[in-house]
Amino acid sequence: MATAEMTFHLVQINTLPTNFITVMKVGSLADCTHACMRQAACEAIAFSVLYLICYVYQDTFQSDPSALVDMEMLKYNLNRGIQCTGPIGSIPGPAFRICPMSNGYSYELTFNVCYKRLYSTNRSGKDTCIQEGGSDLLTVDSQEKQDFFGPLVPGIEYTYIRGDRIPATGEWAYWEEGTTRPMPFIDWSPGQPNGATRGQDCMALDSTGQHDAPCNHWYYFFCEYHL
Repeated sequence: MATAEMTFHLVQINTLPTNFITVMKVGSLADCTHACMRQAACEAIAFSVLYLICYVYQDTFQSDPSALVDMEMLKYNLNRGIQCTGPIGSIPGPAFRICPMSNGYSYELTFNVCYKRLYSTNRSGKDTCIQEGGSDLLTVDSQEKQDFFGPLVPGIEYTYIRGDRIPATGEWAYWEEGTTRPMPFIDWSPGQPNGATRGQDCMALDSTGQHDAPCNHWYYFFCEYHL
């Protein structure tokens, strides 16, 4: 049986390039390598030891002699060898989900969140997210997420996120398979919530904080693709 040799060259750079082919949650460095080998053109990978995140690159990294050693984000240039010039079809496909950036999604390593901002006038936000391949509306369950996603909303274009008010109790919760789970975090915008008596039982977001909002979702919304 023929063997295919791949050589790893550890590279030190200060800033991780943003021109990756794809990014994904993996189980190990070996999974990250396999993801590269399944690409027709992959010359480098970066692997987060802490978060188990894999970045796949078409171009090699340019080493920076002044860069500090970083053993939590491993960067490798790969020499695929003469028998590795194309994708290796015999390697099993991933058992993990890949953030579909080719479909307009973005990936944020800090929260391990794959997300996309959309606009719809003909169906609910959650239905659109599911149809787009996402899993649900975006979950903003920490101040750090609020501080990151709030500024992504331009001007007053508030954007729907995950969260519903239970009319009987006024409590805010996440719906999960027919049951509810109280929201662990809400950062209300000044003067919010202001529509408890007018049916504003859904959650929206802008740079000032979170708002209660009508539930038609016929506006902007964030989708989250669960990895």
